[in-house]
Amino acid sequence: MIQWGPYWQSYPLRQQRYLPPQWFSGILVKFGIGVLIAVAIGGLVGIGTGRALQKNYFPEYLKSAIVLCLVLGTFSLSESITHETGLLAVTVMGVIPC
Repeated sequence: MIQWGPYWQSYPLRQQRYLPPQWFSGILVKFGIGVLIAVAIGGLVGIGTGRALQKNYFPEYLKSAIVLCLVLGTFSLSESITHETGLLAVTVMGVIPC
């Protein structure tokens, strides 16, 4: 049987105010900037693609190929600017025209 009494008595529980370390706030800032960049890229390309498809700028037989190229281009552009934001940019691009 383990005796926990002296261990817990030597470390009393006390309430502390939790402040995140300085490096944690830097990570949040980088994450926020990445999200804003991804939303901006995906939104702009999504709005442009939606308008181009509504006004029939592309021939019917090329629409799917052009949209696929735009999706891959948006993913690549967003990934090259900020790491791990391509999927968010493509998701925003798909949601905007709806």
